[in-house]
Amino acid sequence: MRRSKLTAGPRRVRLHVGALGLLFLSAAPFAAAHAFQVTPPDAATKAAMEKRTAARTMLSSAIARLASNATDSAALLDAGRASIELEDYRAALGFLTRAEQASPRDGAVKAALGSAMLHLEKPSRALDYFGEAQLLGAPERLFLADRGLARDLLGQQDAAQRDYQLALSIAPSDEVIRRYAISLGITGQPDRAIQLLTPQLRTQDRAAWRSRAMILAINGRNDEATEIVKATMPALLAQSILPYLTQMDRLNPAQQAAAAHFGRFPAGELGPVRKPVQVAAAAPAPTPASSPTSTPSKRRGDKDKPVQVATATPPPATRPTPKPTLKPTPTPTPAPTPAPTPAPTVGQPPAAVPVRRADTPSVPAAKPPAPTPAPAAAQPVGVAVNSGAGPVGPGFSLSDVGQPPAAAAAPPSATTTPAPSAAAPLASLAQIVSSIEIPPEELERTSGAVGADTLAKLVEDKRKADAAEAAKREKEEAAAKAKAEADAKAKEEAAKKKANPSRIWVQVAAGSNQKALAFDFNRFAKKNAALFKGKDGGSTEWGRTRRLLVGPFKDKKAAADWLAQYKKAGGDGFVFTSDAGQEVDLFK
Repeated sequence: MRRSKLTAGPRRVRLHVGALGLLFLSAAPFAAAHAFQVTPPDAATKAAMEKRTAARTMLSSAIARLASNATDSAALLDAGRASIELEDYRAALGFLTRAEQASPRDGAVKAALGSAMLHLEKPSRALDYFGEAQLLGAPERLFLADRGLARDLLGQQDAAQRDYQLALSIAPSDEVIRRYAISLGITGQPDRAIQLLTPQLRTQDRAAWRSRAMILAINGRNDEATEIVKATMPALLAQSILPYLTQMDRLNPAQQAAAAHFGRFPAGELGPVRKPVQVAAAAPAPTPASSPTSTPSKRRGDKDKPVQVATATPPPATRPTPKPTLKPTPTPTPAPTPAPTPAPTVGQPPAAVPVRRADTPSVPAAKPPAPTPAPAAAQPVGVAVNSGAGPVGPGFSLSDVGQPPAAAAAPPSATTTPAPSAAAPLASLAQIVSSIEIPPEELERTSGAVGADTLAKLVEDKRKADAAEAAKREKEEAAAKAKAEADAKAKEEAAKKKANPSRIWVQVAAGSNQKALAFDFNRFAKKNAALFKGKDGGSTEWGRTRRLLVGPFKDKKAAADWLAQYKKAGGDGFVFTSDAGQEVDLFK
């Protein structure tokens, strides 16, 4: 996960919420905590280090090849892929753009460009590149996992989950499993999502535990999510994250995916609590009861209601939501370390650092929420603004970890407005919040994105066109081959005709043995030497036997005159004309 960034311009701030992004990073322990003990890296960290080392090696090799040939598309592609692995997405985009110019119809380059665009938080453009890669014949395994994430970021969770399933069937991956689980959580299937994470949770994989916390928060199970965050992160960091984590169920699906994967939290007022999908024949979710031994967390009156799927553009909500009132605690109260509520077969979450929980300031206790008035009619909710909700605080930057808290994070006692105490910790940031803006093009579904049905039709049309082209090419090749064979045969026959023109002979005998025929000819020639003088003897095929010929003669009359003399000498025979090209083997 790349480090979150904060950039400011005139009257506009683009904010990446690093606090939520930290849920997918190894919990950053403070230097003081590291001073007490040094622990060896776990298996996941070691694998990540090895992967980065391999990426650096690939990048060095690619740059060396580019030094000798700056337009080597394979080297540019390798450099782009290595830069993506090293999380330098701008550099990756530069390499891959040059690779696209060198090989504009290379599907692998298009797939890598899609991955770079995805990590630059441009999912619509990423889907365009993935579609081009598929049309150019690139294997889907190159981009299935990233295409699934791009669809998640556009609110297309069903299509994203199909991509994750196919990617896992080709090459199982812990990261793809976590993406799939978060997508299931967004669609209101937290139990199934956590079950998918169970093997990683059993191995105390920190990324899996943080994914579980995010899934629980998305589905309004804030108490369980809070306990996981407190058990896996340092106290100050957890305290900074919780105000955002407990607002996750008020985001629409695209916003939830952006917050979960990139730590991007929307600015301004949020809508009411989203209602995730209710699975058919499933019992209603029980109302969570507060536990005297767990740390209290902020509760909302409409948290315990059954939930529905959010829509992309719902009408603004008009039902006011009463806010709970929090009383600040003057002194921190030590409390035992709470543990999250895992599945029966899953172990406890791994501790972040050896820091005592007694040093963590306790969260102010919340009063029971006031009853929420029943709505007149159920409305689909998503990005609708809840006018009764207080402003949401700004994001969190990784560079702020370990720094003294800013005035904006002051305790509720610093607030001078008579606003409800529940909103007091964030009310002082209202001016900052009003200037924070997320570009809407990254949160809306693009009208130019290629749908699954359209893409499938394009792929099928291309397959048919390729098959027709292959059949046409095969037919043309067969015709060319037949013509070449015919020409060769005609040439051979012409050569035979030239070597064996049509000639006139006298056949005097027949037999199947060439040597016997040669013996008979010599015997006839000795017996009638004057008659056979100047005449050649030979044989040619005659069905299953061979003709014994004498000649050749210049015309049939000469042949007939010779035959008459031969008959007077006691021989017999008849005139025979060989066809052009018919071979006559002359006796030596």
